[in-house]
Amino acid sequence: MNKFFDNMTVAEAEQVQNLTRLLYEVRENRSSLLAKYSAEDEQALLQKITAGEAGEHPAYEHYLSVNILAQTRESIREDIKNYLRGVAT
Repeated sequence: MNKFFDNMTVAEAEQVQNLTRLLYEVRENRSSLLAKYSAEDEQALLQKITAGEAGEHPAYEHYLSVNILAQTRESIREDIKNYLRGVAT
């Protein structure tokens, strides 16, 4: 059995759970926006907008949102890593 949470308090385990749930939701929302345009990443979506394959509006707003979601995802991942380091010490 996985002993990942064995040395954590209930509050610490809940914090990890909340952060990982948020990470999942951000990732899924980003994927959902990209899927609307059959784009695999932000750059592919921007190329479709530039080439006229996707209408400027709302595609550009979605492009901006996808960028924000990607940045948020990285920030949450860093928060989880730092939180787990603090719990481990």
